[in-house]
Amino acid sequence: MKKEKVKLAVPMVIIWCAAILLFMVMQNGEDFFAANPKLFDYVTWTTEYQDNILYKIFWIIGDWTECQAYKSLPGALALLISGFIFYGIMRNGKKHKMFPVLGPINLFPGMVLAGFTGVIVSNILFGWQLQFGWIPTFLACASIPGAVVITYGGHWKVWLTAGILGGVIQYPLSYLSLQIANKISMTPLVVFTIIAVGLGGALITEIIRLLPWMKDVIKDESARGIVPVETLEIPQPEASISWYLRRMMADFTELLFFGNEWVGLIYILALVLSWAMNPAHIAYGIPYLFPAMIAGQFMASSLSIVLWYGTYKKRGGFNTYCANEAMAVVPVFFGTIGVTAFTNIWFIVAMAVISAVLCPWIVDKVGGLLAKLTSKRYEGAVAGVTSGAPALGISIGVVTLLCKGLLMTGLF
Repeated sequence: MKKEKVKLAVPMVIIWCAAILLFMVMQNGEDFFAANPKLFDYVTWTTEYQDNILYKIFWIIGDWTECQAYKSLPGALALLISGFIFYGIMRNGKKHKMFPVLGPINLFPGMVLAGFTGVIVSNILFGWQLQFGWIPTFLACASIPGAVVITYGGHWKVWLTAGILGGVIQYPLSYLSLQIANKISMTPLVVFTIIAVGLGGALITEIIRLLPWMKDVIKDESARGIVPVETLEIPQPEASISWYLRRMMADFTELLFFGNEWVGLIYILALVLSWAMNPAHIAYGIPYLFPAMIAGQFMASSLSIVLWYGTYKKRGGFNTYCANEAMAVVPVFFGTIGVTAFTNIWFIVAMAVISAVLCPWIVDKVGGLLAKLTSKRYEGAVAGVTSGAPALGISIGVVTLLCKGLLMTGLF
């Protein structure tokens, strides 16, 4: 195992060097792209939302990227379109070697429909509040509605019910979470995942249990219509550059249930393109933030996979994507509260190391403890999300607090 980790360490060093170089190039080039915008900025997005139906549609589509704090229209379009493309490739009957889009099951369209239903309902009911400041309409397309589809199947009754309940229930809980996060000076996603996803998931599932049209799929697995994709060859953990790069790219979309390396690559390219078109469009328009996010994610993901390779190989999978998510969220938190240390490459390096070391471990331990409770009543992805999401929130909270401590030392 040590030899395999050493073998993976070589491409990891190259990725780190490339990520640092990418960060420096993007930092130096941001002013040029900002002076020559080819895409609307985030402020325009929010101000036009109320009276312009086109920008409202743009916002709903962009919600698909917001659980990673990108909020990018090109990124969201690339994510969804490439998701359907590789889902179709996965199901065309030929042998393909890649990580499956939404797992090796025939439920991707239902998951997307559930997510869109959720964010549309959320925006219709609560979008008017955007005139007073940022609101978290995005959660319904990145959590429980999708988990309900993965667990109970892709029938229209399932995705429509899950989406509507997600839009109605998760937004008020997420808004409450936002107020709590502001009070305790913590990144909102920490509290979102604990309350709006963890508690919200349990509440939504309990309501679903009471609905008469959902009882068949809940009680009878054969009624769910979940069909495995048998022609897919999932890359197995091995100390090869191919597997390593595939796993790292897939980590960028794992939280969204896509989990495919090719979708991840196209997603990343689209995010960088949207930044080049206008740095004020992506990542809430905070100057110099996106370069820190993307460089930090490459560093954290690549290191996390090496550190936890033994566990990944033993179990056949592991939650290395948690480090990636932390490096998307924590820099945004410091950016929104006005801390400019996220532009310091050594601070980004420190965040990436902390995230890679701690996040997968915390999520595994805390999520495992919660799973013992949730799995007694819930099943499948619903049980996984209601236990894993709070654990992810806690891990991001720990990283945030440790980074705050680092800032207090005056090193950055």
